Parts: sequence; structure tokens; C-alpha cells
Amino acid sequence: TDHHGCMNSVAHGVRVNPLPLPEFSWSSPTCSGVPVQFTDNSTVPPGYSGYIAKWLWDFGDGTSQLVVIPGSPNVTHTFVGTGMSHLVRLTVWTNDSCSQFKEHVITTLPAPIADFSTSTIHCSDQPVQFTDASQTNGGAGIIQWQWNFNDPGSGINNTSSLQNPQHTYANAGTYTVSLIVFNSSGCSDTIVKPVTINVAP
Repeated sequence: TDHHGCMNSVAHGVRVNPLPLPEFSWSSPTCSGVPVQFTDNSTVPPGYSGYIAKWLWDFGDGTSQLVVIPGSPNVTHTFVGTGMSHLVRLTVWTNDSCSQFKEHVITTLPAPIADFSTSTIHCSDQPVQFTDASQTNGGAGIIQWQWNFNDPGSGINNTSSLQNPQHTYANAGTYTVSLIVFNSSGCSDTIVKPVTINVAP
């Protein structure tokens, strides 16, 4: 309306697009030093014809990863630093540039540190004593041991689940022995050491 009392009007339709619905899940257990698989579960509201076109992962450890369609929004990440708790944020954008984010706290569990020692005498046809020296590293207690003596000729005796097993090598040589330890949280660590077996007199 102007100062003469003359009137006119105009109307325009304004389209308001809905926000996307971000969500994600992750693999467990989340053990320190082990890659974590993050899976995007984000959606758009029912009936909305748009789609999610961009994802930004902020892992809460000073690193981030941007994914643009047609790239896969599912990513793998190994947390850096010594922090055991991370606020992970996923921000998603639709093709209409509407965005929203979702956050989850990811708690990292301490993994054990595998280690072992052997008896000082390593002779063929004489048992070698293997002694577990693994540490909990501030995490849950160690509950499982998987030994591989790298001696396939010994058949079923080539492996052991004992904490402190013995193994007898029939032939002299250097054998690469591995030990995998698991704690009650499901975290694990592996160590590999060479063991040299001498010829018996």
C-alpha cells in the first residue's frame, strides 16, 4: 500500500527441503591400534526425492575424511594419539545442500602387549620351554594364547593354546615362532620371534 492508498500484492511459493537424518555404526570391540570400520546409516525423510551427496567424518583425534558421491561413505579409521575416548561426528549434506550431523563417543580399549621368552637350551629332540611374558597394558586380563611353532612336520603339536607350552623340534634350524594373545575385551596382539635350534651331539 502506498501513501495514496493504492494496493497490490505478489506471492511466491517457497520450497523448504527437509534435513537429512544422519546416523552411523562402528565395529567392535574398538581396540587401540586396530582399524575401526565405520558404517553410514544416514537416510532422508520418507517421501523426499532428494539424496545424500556428501559425508564428512570428524574422528575427534584431529583427523577427518570427506566423501563425495559416488564415493563410498563407509570408511575405516585407526585413531591416532594416546586418547582412549573420541567424539566422532558425521555431517551429511543432501543434494539440496541441507546438512545435519550426528555424534557418538567411541571408547578405545587397551590392547595387550604380546611377548614371550624361551629356555636357554635349544637342541633338536629336546623340549624347548616357551614362557608367556605378555602384559595387559592397562586393559582387561589375558585369557587366550595361540602359539604357532612354525614346525609343520610336528603335526597337531605345531600349535598350542597353553600359556606356557613346550615344543620339541626334530630338526635343527631357525624357526619363526608366533604368539597371539587375547584379553577378555576381545583385543589382541601378536609377536613373532626367531628361535634357533642347534644340532644335538
